[in-house]
Amino acid sequence: MLHSSKEYKDFKNVSSIKKSRTSEMKNDYESSKSVDLNSDISSISSFTHHSKPHEKPSDIKYIISEKLECRLSDIVQALKTFDKQRNGKILPANLHNVLNIFCYPLTTKDFNELIKKETVDEYGFVDYKSFLLKLTNKDKEFNDAYQNKENEFYKKDSNIEEIEVKMKHKIGQNLKNFIRCMWLYDFNHDGLIQKHEFRNILENYCFCLTDDQYDSALVLLLSIF
Repeated sequence: MLHSSKEYKDFKNVSSIKKSRTSEMKNDYESSKSVDLNSDISSISSFTHHSKPHEKPSDIKYIISEKLECRLSDIVQALKTFDKQRNGKILPANLHNVLNIFCYPLTTKDFNELIKKETVDEYGFVDYKSFLLKLTNKDKEFNDAYQNKENEFYKKDSNIEEIEVKMKHKIGQNLKNFIRCMWLYDFNHDGLIQKHEFRNILENYCFCLTDDQYDSALVLLLSIF
């Protein structure tokens, strides 16, 4: 099939973006395999990518789609930390924050362009499942991540040493995303979040705890960081 010069140029641009993003995702995957609890936490700043000037809306949508394709489960977990009602809805600002940290930094203008077709309900919330599936079409993977049963209440009679071992194991398996999720609540960029916010993240990535278990585990877990 013959293409016009404009079509050919567009095709070359998309192909170039795809090649660049594929290489980028491969590097992300390789680096993620080597992270453990002995990692230098200060190096985590290299996990996210910086936006390039003059990105076109079509390019940004493609970049976000590619990131979602390879990180959907992790991103759903991050979004769930803001989904207090567990109804699949969060504030647009929280969705923007998750995309910035887990996918690609977006300006307010770029983000608004990305979600302009999404419906905002009477309380100001958007349906993040609808948004994600429009960009990935991975319904089963989304549901598996959303309905994750691994993080239900831990045994109430467990001692703190057992809980500590289990938590260190779970956090160690997903350290990058655990730290990224703490960034979501670090609004002042001073490395500090509130106690209840830390518990929300901890239970989202590990398992739910009683108040006594959490208070005991908090002292031990903070020593990891």
